[in-house]
Amino acid sequence: MELKIGKLLAEYRLVFFQPEPEDGERLCIGLLFSDEGNRRALVNDSTFARVRCFAPKFEVGLLRFLMKTLDANLRDRILSLEQALTSLGSQLSLSTERRVASPASDATKMRLLERFVIRKDAKLSIAASSEKVAADMRFVSHLLSFARPLMKNEDQVVIENADSKQVLGKKIAGVGTVSLMIETNDRLTVLDGVDLSIQGPKEAVNRTGKVAHTFWQYERYMKQLINPRKINRVAVIFNGVSNPGPKYRDAQAFARNSLGTVRAAN
Repeated sequence: MELKIGKLLAEYRLVFFQPEPEDGERLCIGLLFSDEGNRRALVNDSTFARVRCFAPKFEVGLLRFLMKTLDANLRDRILSLEQALTSLGSQLSLSTERRVASPASDATKMRLLERFVIRKDAKLSIAASSEKVAADMRFVSHLLSFARPLMKNEDQVVIENADSKQVLGKKIAGVGTVSLMIETNDRLTVLDGVDLSIQGPKEAVNRTGKVAHTFWQYERYMKQLINPRKINRVAVIFNGVSNPGPKYRDAQAFARNSLGTVRAAN
C-alpha cells in the first residue's frame, strides 16, 4: 500500500485599499495569512509609501487606523472575515484566497510582501508623484495670477483643485477635478488648461485630453441637475519657449484646437 504525505497549506489574501470604492480603482496594501488553526496575521508596509503616490490627498493616518482596527478584529477568531471587515466601510476589501506552504515563514511573508505591496518601483513612483504635485501647484499659481484681475466680487468663492462635489454639489464617480473654481451668486466658472513652461510636449498633450474630457463631463452633468446652472468653462494655455521645436508646436496646436477658449502667453 502506497502512503502519501500531504503537504500542509496555509491561505493568504491580498488586502486592497479603495479610496473611492465606486471608481473601482484599488491598491494592494497588505497580506492576510490564515493557517489551519484559524490563526490570522495581517502584514503590511506601515509607511504606506505607495498609498501616498496612489492617493496623495487621502489621510494616511485614517488608513493606519483602519488597518489597526482590522488587525484587532482578525485576532478575534469568533469573527468571520466578512464580520471583521463590516465595521470598516468599503475602503478595504480582500482578494479570494491563495495558497502557500504552511507554516508560512517570515522569509516567505517578506517575499510575498515585496511582490505585492513593496514594489521596487515605489520610490521612483513617489518621486514622480512629488514632481507632479509640484508642477500642479506651479500651474495653479500661474492660473491664479491670470484670473486675479477678473476676481473683483467680494462674495466670490475660490477653490483650488475642485472636485465634482464642489462644482456640481454631489460626488460623481469618474469625474475629474479642475484646477480652479470661482463661484458667485449667479455664476460658476471653472478654469484649467496646460502650461508649456512646465510640461513637456507629451505631458501637455496628455493633460489637454484630460482637461477637455473633464470640461465635457461638467457640462454634461450640470444639465442633468434638478436646478441646473450655467457653467463657464475657461481653458488657459500658457506658452513656454520663444523658439519652439516641432514637438512643442504640435502640442501647442493640439491644445489650441482642443481647448481654445482662452489663451495666455507668458
